[in-house]
Amino acid sequence: MKKSLVLLLTLLFIIIISSGNALAQKKAEKQIIFEYVDPLKKVFPETSYFPFERATADVARGEHASFQFVLRSGLPMENVSVSVVAPQQRDTKLDGIKTGFVGFVPVTRPTPSPGRDYLNSVSGYYPDPILENPVMDVKPTVTQPIWVTVKIPENTETGNYIGEVIITGKLAGKKFSLSKTINIQVFEPVIQKTSLWVTNWYSIDNLSRINEGVEFEDYSDDYWKYARIMAKKMAEYRQNVVMISPLDAANYKVKNGRWSFDFSNFNKLVNIMIEEEAIGRIEGGHIGRRGFQDWSGPFVVKIPREKEGKWELDTISIYQDEAKNFYGQFFPALETNLKDNGWLDIYMQHIADEPIRSNRDSYVEITTFVNSLVPDMKIIEACHTRDLDGVIDIWVPQLNFLNDDFDFYREQMEQGKEVWFYTCLAPQENYANRFIQQPLIKTRILHIRNQ
Repeated sequence: MKKSLVLLLTLLFIIIISSGNALAQKKAEKQIIFEYVDPLKKVFPETSYFPFERATADVARGEHASFQFVLRSGLPMENVSVSVVAPQQRDTKLDGIKTGFVGFVPVTRPTPSPGRDYLNSVSGYYPDPILENPVMDVKPTVTQPIWVTVKIPENTETGNYIGEVIITGKLAGKKFSLSKTINIQVFEPVIQKTSLWVTNWYSIDNLSRINEGVEFEDYSDDYWKYARIMAKKMAEYRQNVVMISPLDAANYKVKNGRWSFDFSNFNKLVNIMIEEEAIGRIEGGHIGRRGFQDWSGPFVVKIPREKEGKWELDTISIYQDEAKNFYGQFFPALETNLKDNGWLDIYMQHIADEPIRSNRDSYVEITTFVNSLVPDMKIIEACHTRDLDGVIDIWVPQLNFLNDDFDFYREQMEQGKEVWFYTCLAPQENYANRFIQQPLIKTRILHIRNQ
């Protein structure tokens, strides 16, 4: 009898504790905002109004479905994690899923001439990186965006796929679990490898940032390890053109004015990019630059000089014999290396960045000399002037210059020339660009022009 009474009291105690925990969890969940937000909307730390929207995505096969959710509370949230029940239709699951917390970065140098639709963050912080942290703590009254990406394979059956996004963690020490349904409508068209050439310039010297800032030697095992990680990320975002400088990567020997070149490091980096599908074409890094940091002044070229047992790149005029002797040997050797690897047809050479009318003559002089050495090597350039007809093979005007001289560039295309365009620190105002203060739709609008 006593044993039965003890057992009954124990069970009653467990039920009371469980009920209390359940009530505490429900109470905690009521103090949390968890909503879906259109992924083309930027969410700031102080954003607090989220009208109801259904988490739906319409996609073609071969695309990715993107979702954005927000989490906010007046109390601290700890050990927040995200999981996804794979969207499913009948027996087919979409299990290529990635999740991440969106990080915020401060903007201390706002766009000098913003457009009329620029976004103003009261806190001065803007959403930018998608962090791969498995868990995160969220401060009180701070809105935390969460990103979910679902890969849609090219052979996916069309139809509606239903999944679930689950957020768990602790609110002021109390466990919580919240969920939202996601719907993905897959349509018949298939997106395969893009025909659009996309390049994002990067600094190979900053590879250590992927290694949490821990430095390593150029061309060491760590260097190649992180170069491959970078290549994977480039390909993941459909970059298919990569700038690599054979001038910077080569090893040199010289005796009595006769140069020999070792392109092993250049070749290895190109091969990594090809293996990870980040390369469809190669941009050869610039051989020239403006002299004396004078924007309107003439271009000079870089040549290697040995200093204290190390090779460093100095700049001199293309008119000097030393420059012509070096490049007279460098470019034929580079062309041979490209041919031996089967890369000449996908290689494009930069001369010097963003020529303008006032330094046109020095640009033409350098380019004409290079063309005399390797006439089959295509010249590509970001340019601020159209006065280079007959010199450039692949035009890359800044977007505003493309707009100003569109008839000229259309004629170039009709003549068989390639015309790309680019954005950088300009154009500003109402032009589409990738400034962090612009709405995300501006990045999408950029590629409408490609049609």
